[in-house]
Parts: sequence; structure tokens; C-alpha cells
Amino acid sequence: MFPVDIGCYSLVEFPPIKAGDVLLCMGASIGVGAGLAAVSDQKVLAFIGDSTFYHAGVPALIHAVHHRANMTVCILDNGTTAMTGHQPHPGLPAEGQAAVDLEGLVRGCGVEHLEVLDAYDVKGLTKAFRRALGREGVNVIIARHRCRLLELRDMTKAGEKAPLYEVVPERCTKCGFCIDAFACPGLVRMEDESVVIDAALCSGCGVCADVCSPKAIVRVKEAAP
Repeated sequence: MFPVDIGCYSLVEFPPIKAGDVLLCMGASIGVGAGLAAVSDQKVLAFIGDSTFYHAGVPALIHAVHHRANMTVCILDNGTTAMTGHQPHPGLPAEGQAAVDLEGLVRGCGVEHLEVLDAYDVKGLTKAFRRALGREGVNVIIARHRCRLLELRDMTKAGEKAPLYEVVPERCTKCGFCIDAFACPGLVRMEDESVVIDAALCSGCGVCADVCSPKAIVRVKEAAP
């Protein structure tokens, strides 16, 4: 079961991913997840953003640990409050104050099993989720990567351009995984089931190339089959 929270990641509730089962209010995903874990034998995976966690998720995590809830919490740490305009949060230094250490805060809530990975490390995260879901108690995974919009902003200021990606038709098997499972809006399915990349929507993160089994998605400079 997938309780989700208020943030960019709320979009996982909608097709084609449809992974969000409960979306109540800001900071509720962990508390709802602990409640579901108490009344069900199903695995529980709760999602919450870093800003939301600082704002309203800490008390729920403390209670989940105290009540020994069997659940996994994924904190999506992009280093900003992205959904509402990239406002700062306690995880960032400000006005002479040091940033609140997210890992230390999580461990201070009593969490024993904590892993921190790059949010773009698909294989590493997959293994981490399997480990966490196979353990008892509260397990926390911090998926960390700076908001791509901020990265692109810095690139623009530095006079740099984001990498361009494209689909090599000869390699594409039309399996649809990149559309139906990965679901990046920059990937577009054509009438013949082939896939193309909309350059206007592509941020150049390159994760699609990592999840494409036939290796049909490549950086433009590597596009020759």
C-alpha cells in the first residue's frame, strides 16, 4: 500500500503509475502508513518530500517507531520546497544558521535502518527498497538529488546546456516500459507504438536511458547505432 503526501510526487497517484493509494493532507503519509500497517499484513511504503517531512512528518515518524510499525518510509530529498516555488526549508542553511541534518534527524526519531541513495540510481534504489520491505519495523530510505529545475537554472546561468537525448528507432522494441512504467512526460508514444522524446519537455536528466533495457535511449552525440 502506498500512502503519498502533498508535493510533486503526488502525481504518482495518476495514470499510468497509479501507485498512490491514499493522499490525505500535508504530512499525513507516514501516520496513515503506520495506521495501515497496524491493521493489514500488506507491505506499506509511504512517500514524503524533504520539505514536508521537516514541516509535518517528524511527529508521525516518532510515533511510527514508538509503535513498531512495519513500514518503509521514502523521503524524497530534492533540497528545496519545489512544488510551491523553491522556498528554503530547515534542511538548508539560512541567516547564519546551519542546516538541520536530515539523516541525524531521522536517526534521532529512533530509526535504526536508514539508507541514503541518489534518486537517479534506479538499480541501487530498487535493491534498497527490497531490503527495506523485507525487514521488520520502520525502515527509511532517503532518495536524494537536487531538484532538476534548480540544476537547469544553474546551467543556464553558467552558459551551459542540458544534455539532449533521443530514441534510436532501430533499437526500440516498442515494449512501452518507458511510457507505462517510467512515465516521464518528455517521452511520447506515437500511433505506431514507437517512442520519441519531446525536446521541449526533456530536462536531460538521463534516467530514461538507464531504465531502457534495449538501450534505445541515448544522448544525441551517442545516437549512431
